[in-house]
Amino acid sequence: MHGRAVNGSQLGKDYIQLKSLLQPIRIYSRASLYGPNIGRPRKNVIALLDGFMKVAGSTVDAVTWQHCYIDGRVVKVMDFLKTRLLDTLSDQIRKIQKVVNTYTPGKKIWLEGVVTTSTGGTNNLSDSYAAGFLWLNTLGMLANQGIDVVIRHSFFDHGYNHLVDQNFNPLPDYWLSLLYKRLIGPKVLAVHVAGLQRKPRPGRVIRDKLRIYAHCTNHH
Repeated sequence: MHGRAVNGSQLGKDYIQLKSLLQPIRIYSRASLYGPNIGRPRKNVIALLDGFMKVAGSTVDAVTWQHCYIDGRVVKVMDFLKTRLLDTLSDQIRKIQKVVNTYTPGKKIWLEGVVTTSTGGTNNLSDSYAAGFLWLNTLGMLANQGIDVVIRHSFFDHGYNHLVDQNFNPLPDYWLSLLYKRLIGPKVLAVHVAGLQRKPRPGRVIRDKLRIYAHCTNHH
């Protein structure tokens, strides 16, 4: 695949062709299609998504993309607490929603994968308690934006972003995921924190570190 490129329009036509190939086959006639599984929505990626949605927006059951929090090989523990870093996800959601709603308003959007770094994570950081702040922020922010499916890249033995270690012992993100699935219900509540708004000094942006996400309890 390296060294070859397909533009959004062609990728959309390929999805339509795939759908037509699946429909005559009984077992696959009602199969769902998801895509285009784009990466970080920079200018060229947004152009690809735009071309894809224009051609095949109605063909896919949900639009998928992947989010990477930290683009680099060297990270520190404090990077996982930077509000600027946490806010990159909300910026990406807005960019994806803008393109999707242009062609297929209301179409489902799924986060197909989330990693802490572009290199698959950092040993003793991405698989540690510190990375849990990014994971919880991801779950809370996406639910608040109406995105109801989040997929982890790997459960085991891929980079340093998995949920269990080499001996299948659960890592911190596993326990956070388990608690979230058991306790948190699908109804998201709007939460506004009073008293956090401050006037920034010239040339500075105030980013509050306190984040609150609220849901109704899981019915089960």
